[in-house]
Amino acid sequence: MVAAAATGGEVLVTNIIPKHMEGISAKLREAGAFVEEYEEAILVKGPAVLRRINLKTMPYPGFPTDMQPQFGVLMCLADGTSVITEGIYDNRFKYVNELRKMGAEIQVDGRVAVIEGGRRLTGAMVHACDLRAGAAMVIAGMVASGVTEIDDIHYIERGYERFVEKLNALGAEIGKDGSLFRFLMLHIRVVCVGRLKERFYADALAEYEKRLSPFCRLEVVELPEERLGEKPKPAEIENALLRESERIEKQLLRDALLVCLCVEGSQMDSPAFSGLLKSCEASGRPRLCFVIGGSFGLSEGLKKKADRRLSMSQMTFPHHLARVMLVEQIYRGFQIKEGTPYHK
Repeated sequence: MVAAAATGGEVLVTNIIPKHMEGISAKLREAGAFVEEYEEAILVKGPAVLRRINLKTMPYPGFPTDMQPQFGVLMCLADGTSVITEGIYDNRFKYVNELRKMGAEIQVDGRVAVIEGGRRLTGAMVHACDLRAGAAMVIAGMVASGVTEIDDIHYIERGYERFVEKLNALGAEIGKDGSLFRFLMLHIRVVCVGRLKERFYADALAEYEKRLSPFCRLEVVELPEERLGEKPKPAEIENALLRESERIEKQLLRDALLVCLCVEGSQMDSPAFSGLLKSCEASGRPRLCFVIGGSFGLSEGLKKKADRRLSMSQMTFPHHLARVMLVEQIYRGFQIKEGTPYHK
């Protein structure tokens, strides 16, 4: 619920008793979020602008202390000065030092935290001090610019089942790398025309998808190829490419850098390709779409919309092989960026 308010998103939380959440819902509404209660669900929509609030944790039915760190992050984003008073436990502001690493301005005096909001959080390496503080770091990672890494995630995983899977299903850019959560990972979608039939291609693709999981969120989308006769006329090919382009454009990530693979594209070596990944990852649009056409390539209209045209080689090879080669180069690019030894 707080993550939806912080990111400006929309989340329907089901299988709950809304009355038990009244303290949280009331403060979210006060902060400007839209909250609608149903019989066993709550809908939360984040506002365009968050408002400052004051809150004090108290025993039920008051505001819960377990939600205090999450609201601390929320108030970092709100315009104005907010005050949080911890009415139950001592030492509940350990997470504040981690938020300061991300640019938050918070002063703590005993059980009172004064938060100067309206400041942009930036990615940093932070710690999950405990379960609830860990949840707060997750929300901070989702709204921060740049890459945020959270360690000591065993605290978080102790209390949240299938955490990464659920957050990514809601649109977060998060991955797990050993004992770390990494936020605002580069989201890469490879849109391909044609189905992979050969098992060896599929096996190779699956292997690189597994290897890439710590570095980026990779999706490979397959679209059906238009069927044409043995000797199609140029007009038939053009119309088929237009129909394929319509399907392709529906699969492109919003605000993504678009790269079309085509024979007339420019070539680059692996270090330059790694630089492309790095610049995209560090930008305000960490989404990257590669498009691989079918037997007859891509429509001229789609190629004109591309931010970059890329050619893998002057040689001719199957377009099914091209997706394996592309994903291998993506993996190689991250290895180069990380400074990890990799075959040249």
